[in-house]
Amino acid sequence: MDSLIAIEQTFQRLLHQLKHHKSHRIALTELIHFVKRVYHRHRPELFHSYFQQLFPLFSDHFETESVKFRPPDFYVLMLSYLEQIPKGRISVDYEQRFMSMQSQTRLHQSLNLIWLGEWKSALSLWQPHWTEENEKLLYAFPETPTAGHSLDSFEKWSKRLLDIHFPMPEIFFEIGKLWRNLAGIELTDAVWVPLIEKNSSESWDKSAATIEPMRLEIISSPGGYHRDFLTFNYSIDSSNDLMYQQAFDALYSMKNLLKRRFAGQGIDDERFRFHFLFPKNDYRYTGDSLGVAMALLNLCKLTQSGNYRCVIHQKEPVVATGIVNSQGDIRPISNESLAAKLTVFYFSPFRYFLLPAENLYEAKLILDPLRRQFPGKSLVLLPLKTVDEVLRADNIIEIQERPVSFEKQISRILKYFWPALASLLAILLAYFTVIDHDSNPVSIKGYGNHLLAYNQKGKILWSEEFPVLMKFINEKSPDNRKNSYAIGDINGDGFNEIFFTIDKHKINENDLITETYLLSHTGKVLWTYSGFTPGRYANGLHSDTYIGRFHIIHDFDKDGQNELACYYHNHPYFPSQLIQFDHKGQLLSIFYNSGYFYTYEIYDLDNDGIDELIMGGTNNDYDTAVLAVLKYPHFAGHSPQLDSNYLILRKDADYRPPYLYLRFPKLKGLPGQIRESILKVECINNGLLMLTINLAGTDSDAIIYMGKDFQVQNIVLADCFELYKDYYHTFDWDSFDMEGYLEKFSKVEFWNGEAFTDTFTVNTR
Repeated sequence: MDSLIAIEQTFQRLLHQLKHHKSHRIALTELIHFVKRVYHRHRPELFHSYFQQLFPLFSDHFETESVKFRPPDFYVLMLSYLEQIPKGRISVDYEQRFMSMQSQTRLHQSLNLIWLGEWKSALSLWQPHWTEENEKLLYAFPETPTAGHSLDSFEKWSKRLLDIHFPMPEIFFEIGKLWRNLAGIELTDAVWVPLIEKNSSESWDKSAATIEPMRLEIISSPGGYHRDFLTFNYSIDSSNDLMYQQAFDALYSMKNLLKRRFAGQGIDDERFRFHFLFPKNDYRYTGDSLGVAMALLNLCKLTQSGNYRCVIHQKEPVVATGIVNSQGDIRPISNESLAAKLTVFYFSPFRYFLLPAENLYEAKLILDPLRRQFPGKSLVLLPLKTVDEVLRADNIIEIQERPVSFEKQISRILKYFWPALASLLAILLAYFTVIDHDSNPVSIKGYGNHLLAYNQKGKILWSEEFPVLMKFINEKSPDNRKNSYAIGDINGDGFNEIFFTIDKHKINENDLITETYLLSHTGKVLWTYSGFTPGRYANGLHSDTYIGRFHIIHDFDKDGQNELACYYHNHPYFPSQLIQFDHKGQLLSIFYNSGYFYTYEIYDLDNDGIDELIMGGTNNDYDTAVLAVLKYPHFAGHSPQLDSNYLILRKDADYRPPYLYLRFPKLKGLPGQIRESILKVECINNGLLMLTINLAGTDSDAIIYMGKDFQVQNIVLADCFELYKDYYHTFDWDSFDMEGYLEKFSKVEFWNGEAFTDTFTVNTR
């Protein structure tokens, strides 16, 4: 228990503070704190002199602004304090004031209990016996549970009480009058803001929160103004830089929101004078937590100015706090500030509270003990992350389309009619005289993730986005060794389709997802193919990763309609397949090879009017260079197999041999010798084939000339062979029989369906 000396020191300090305090609300808070400390811990009769000395100061600070929106125990302590003052010792001058203070305190207490849903306690303050006797009847009123939700609800409830002869009807008139005095501003005129009054005294570390209205008037600025003007109670001095900056940020973000969502007949560059109005020039309107309230006021007032497609009205009173930046993001306030603001909100008549979304969790923790103590309070928390979310708060705002008069509609049509007609005539003139009407793609390029199509004159026809970088389309491989796409008319409509394959994304180092596309001449995807499945190869399962190496659009049978095929090789293993598709992307046939093909040529070798597909590469099973000739339409088949390790085992595989399949001998003797491969096939003169084959590395090529019977007529070394010799300069080239070595290449062998033979053989079906 405090000593008498400590109490005396506290009293003298309080006396000094009350005489010099500019905030009535904090002064009253400190006085009640002292009363509570003395009245509950000591014998009250010892301190009547304290109470009597404090009464003049108490009377000076007692006003509606300092008493409103307090918790119930505040009013209980105030009435207890007044009861401790000896009535006979009050001067005549203060006697009337004393009676008024008692009455006003009880009215505030009654109103406070009604807002909290404690209507029975509110009535008991005035008529406890009548309330007890009519409790069941009161519960039967449908208005009773919501009596404190709004002034209209309270008036309906009080009227029902008068109908059953409540003994003190004048009380309801006084309570309703007080309610209007506290929160009677027009709903569309104000947003209520919780304010914190801080005590600057070092001796008393207290703060008190209250709720005050903020209104906004906007006036269109005369022409020629290039910026908006902000005033606070018609003064350009806000007395606080944070508040001034917050007002500009709230205005800028809300103008951007309205321009994005409701711009129509609005004038984007129109400027206004914005007058933010407070009840009085008060130091409490400071800081940057006024941003959300300012944004909501701007939202309503700007749309009501007539420059947007909608009109937004505030249909319910709302309390708002939070910081807005120029991008429209709503930032949180401190937890200490939030606690003070939520507490005063809980004991006010308001139901809706706008706050930053980041403060929602802490707000629920703050409100939890209050809700347990006063569960009848009706409230709704509206968390916001951005100012855009205010538009979804349909319980506090109403959005209406702005009606447009018939005269304005006609005026608007005429305003744009002649420019539109002039633009149309210019477009028509350009269409018939200047514009390139060629919409048929003849080439494509990759740029970033986009595929661009060009017509014959190099004009860009369209651009389509894909899930990978498309620069591979631009890679050119000479000598038919690889093409990244093919272009041709597939369906006979006179427009070219585009045929290509992409690696969509990598699963791991050796596993790619490949997808083949056919696009229309407008860039529309006609179909895709990615139906590769794992198969048996080299005594194990190889992956389903196949990479498109060359794409073919060609009219093999000369019937005026192109055929479609694509060659794929496996990665990282060696099987490969040539797949023929129909125009709708259905698989027609597959030719399997136990190795890679590196090149192809299309030529009518037997002059029967149907072109053959000639492919050169390697057979890993026989470890040698091979040449395959496929006869349309019988592309399906399988390369010769020797070792079961290289046998491709698939249920759907066609194991018949191709039209012609020949191999070159496997030679040894050159340094760095590896498996030979045919790198290029070219028909140069009346069916004469020129093959480029590597002997022992990339720079050791030989050129082989073969006739229509596929017999070797001549073999010469390519120019690049000299680089190969320079690289292996330590090799004894003088004693090496190069001519005899090359002569061995003339001994080619043909597959007859069962074995290789040196007799020219074709396999017919």
